[in-house]
Amino acid sequence: MLGVFISTLMFSCGARSGVNEDKGEPEVWCGTKSAESELGVVGASGSKLFKQNCAACHSVTDQKFTAVGLGGIVYRLPSPPEEYFVKFTLNNEKLYNSGDSYARKLREDNISPMPIFDSILTEQDVRLIYQYLTSPMVKKN
Repeated sequence: MLGVFISTLMFSCGARSGVNEDKGEPEVWCGTKSAESELGVVGASGSKLFKQNCAACHSVTDQKFTAVGLGGIVYRLPSPPEEYFVKFTLNNEKLYNSGDSYARKLREDNISPMPIFDSILTEQDVRLIYQYLTSPMVKKN
């Protein structure tokens, strides 16, 4: 009897996105597991910030929308990648005007320039987005 219960539990808890797309809220998995518990509070906050500020132009995969996909971003950015991500996201124009070669390449490769977020997002917000994007729990494909 215990074996049947365990088998039922195992097969009824398949992989899901963890987000109710209609409401943008974490979905409950098997009554106990949610996207927030899976990603943690930091990841859930980063996910929300990403959806509100980035998802219109960027994907979490390497697929390009209006702008470059952000999957694997940690391997493409100049070192240290998190610091560069913060600087670029808050004010890419400043980096571009400083002659930064990577900022110039990104501007050339994308359809439209990225907005300046330093009056919209805090440095901590951008770090939460970066942590979300680099989390192993985020589907990259």
